[in-house]
Amino acid sequence: MQAQLRTQGILVRHFMMPRTEHFLRVSIGTEEEMERFVEAYEVILKHSIS
Repeated sequence: MQAQLRTQGILVRHFMMPRTEHFLRVSIGTEEEMERFVEAYEVILKHSIS
C-alpha cells in the first residue's frame, strides 16, 4: 500500500515496530489533501479486490 500511494504522489510513513507494523501513518493538512488521499486509496482498493 505504501508504494502504491507513493506512485500517486501521496507520502505515508510505515513503522516497523511490533505493535504498529501493519499500519501506515497518513498526515493530511487540508480538505483537498484528504480528497486526493481518499480517491487514491479507493483506486488502490478496487485494484486489489478485483
